[in-house]
Amino acid sequence: MAKECLQLPSLLAEIARELASEEKALVGDCAKVFVKVGEKEPKLLLPYMEQLMSLINN
Repeated sequence: MAKECLQLPSLLAEIARELASEEKALVGDCAKVFVKVGEKEPKLLLPYMEQLMSLINN
């Protein structure tokens, strides 16, 4: 999925919505996508930084 997000960054918005899920496994999978995308294109994460930081702080 990270590969697809790198090609079509608008997909990150859909994945970001799932970061608020009650399903911990789904949140973990979505977070992994963000990590992989961030390794290649960190600037793509900027619109989601506040949401990502709240996950780290929880």
